[in-house]
Amino acid sequence: MRAALFFLTALASLAQEKAPAGIGAEPNWNVVMSGDGNVSFFAGSRPVLTYQHATETRSGLDPAYARGGFLHPLFTPSGVQLSDSFPADHPHHHGIWTAWSAAEWNGLTPDFWNVGKRTGGVRVRSKPRRSDNGKFIECALEAFAVTPGGEVVVLHETWKIAPLASSPRAHRFDLEINQRNVSAHELRLKAHHYGGLGLRGRPDWTHDLPYAAQLRFLTSNGTSDRAKGDGEQARWFYFGGPSPKGQVGYAVLHLADSPTQFTRFNPKDPFVAFTPVKKGLLTIAPDGKLTMRYRILLIDGPPDAAELEAEWRAAIKG
Repeated sequence: MRAALFFLTALASLAQEKAPAGIGAEPNWNVVMSGDGNVSFFAGSRPVLTYQHATETRSGLDPAYARGGFLHPLFTPSGVQLSDSFPADHPHHHGIWTAWSAAEWNGLTPDFWNVGKRTGGVRVRSKPRRSDNGKFIECALEAFAVTPGGEVVVLHETWKIAPLASSPRAHRFDLEINQRNVSAHELRLKAHHYGGLGLRGRPDWTHDLPYAAQLRFLTSNGTSDRAKGDGEQARWFYFGGPSPKGQVGYAVLHLADSPTQFTRFNPKDPFVAFTPVKKGLLTIAPDGKLTMRYRILLIDGPPDAAELEAEWRAAIKG
């Protein structure tokens, strides 16, 4: 397939953006949009992430697990891959992705997250496009429920992926997620310990491999214990571990105009989430809209709480 290479028109302004102390700044993000709809982001010549539009699966998997509409692979500035997709223990995990689990809709209980149940799912809706102002890539998805009469689309979902200045230590981008209920029935998202934004870590962080015991967690509340940090209300969290090039990890910052977010640190597997439904019900009425905004950092080296707090404060002012 023929790829079209273009530079985001916002790069000039990004080059002048001053990142918080310790993060640094480097311009020259560019984007490759391929004929199959996949979008690959680079900082200079270094790969950062790919939006996987084309529907994928893994050999031998139940066809219900086939999916597009997620970010994978994701890389740190040193070139270390942070993410996994279709892991054997949870084949519905994909780098960075979105879905809801404990839902009620029109008398049914569609599970858009655990797609192996065949009660619901998420799929791509149309190919990504560059925004008119050149500042972000817009991606369209939809969540559907399986009914006795067939599949019914419940949510239209739009992602806005906006690259920010990178540095030798961290790649940075903003991710805005908008979901609109396009059905005739209220969607009830019940209290649950995950649902919303999910992240899957490196394959060699899986629980039965040596690196698993060395995973690191940190929340904006200062909690570094995996079990104690699970379920905290937080401004940001860090999740990382060893790699052949040293410590690497994700930082996810919840931006202020989103619903309150709570962490999910899986006690066994390299999976984490930010969710607004940990403590109670969230509803989306017909034609109602839910917006969630995050800043995501792909980091070489250990987490620095002061850096991350400064990054969060700068993000909410922006």
